[in-house]
Amino acid sequence: MLEYKSLNELVYEEIKKRIITNYYKPGEKLEIDQIASELKVSRTPVTNSVKALERDGYITIIQRSGSYVRSYSKDEIEALFDFRAALEEVVVCRAINDAGSSVLRRFIGIFESCLANLAEETLADEMQYFDEMQAQFHSYLWKLCPSIIYNEIQNVMDLTKQITARHVSYHIKKGNAMDFATNELAIHLSLAKAILNKDEAAARAAIRQDIFGTKKDILVHFDEIIAFEPGL
Repeated sequence: MLEYKSLNELVYEEIKKRIITNYYKPGEKLEIDQIASELKVSRTPVTNSVKALERDGYITIIQRSGSYVRSYSKDEIEALFDFRAALEEVVVCRAINDAGSSVLRRFIGIFESCLANLAEETLADEMQYFDEMQAQFHSYLWKLCPSIIYNEIQNVMDLTKQITARHVSYHIKKGNAMDFATNELAIHLSLAKAILNKDEAAARAAIRQDIFGTKKDILVHFDEIIAFEPGL
């Protein structure tokens, strides 16, 4: 069945994608007229989308000043990752009973291949591919939940994507990404295997290691990551 999306929804998703991928940087002012021109729409769906993005935590609207990409404090980042960890523990427990073994084996094969082929000279490309695959993996697990739960998990995950994207880019640019990438791949491989083997304790441990490990590293390097400009 095809999913119908209104113009407001399409514009909302495009602006959110630009925020998550750091096309719009934290603290950057969003120019409504410019965005409307780029997307070839009127101001109305852009204005509606900006209001919705403020409600969902991506944008700050300052009266008589404008709309700005929201910057998160250390406390907010910590709370987001703690909340995400609690949600994803529920997700992996459901996945143990509901996930398809063929799908899990496919992801296990992908993670094993990524781990075996890691090399310094191609690390940036490999990390981009792994990031896409792990996002698909997590999304598959979330979709095993009822849609009302999936929507909430998706929003929490999206709120963490901007900082995690900067986190990965930071380690790549600093030249210490090999250990970081190896660890991330090993954790996701362990998680997929634990779910396949219906080992709830191991699955819970893996998801907590993944999320809390990322949170800890972001908080340790918080000021550098926030100041870091991906792509430079």
